[in-house]
Amino acid sequence: MKKLLTVLLIVAMLFSALTALAEEADTTLNLSDIGMFSAGGTVTEPVEGEYDPTQNWMDVNRPGNTAHVDHANVLYMTPAKDNGNPIVYLHGYGQSRMGWQGNPAAGRVVPA
Repeated sequence: MKKLLTVLLIVAMLFSALTALAEEADTTLNLSDIGMFSAGGTVTEPVEGEYDPTQNWMDVNRPGNTAHVDHANVLYMTPAKDNGNPIVYLHGYGQSRMGWQGNPAAGRVVPA
């Protein structure tokens, strides 16, 4: 019985120590700011025809629409504990900024 109490006491002490270490080494990333902006680029001439907002997405010709192309669309996140070293992610071919806005668990980024 004394051995069992000793083992339980050691386990409790280890659990307490590991819990304290885990609290000190909190690796949660808290954000102070999140946003996005576009820079540069060009706007194309409107497609021939008249724009109809009720049919726009059903009409493959997109009459009256313009396209915004050749620009940088920037998503930024600022950590609450900023060390001054930026991390820049560049998406690969055929990708967009949307690839950096999601995560496998939730499918989206949620600022803290």
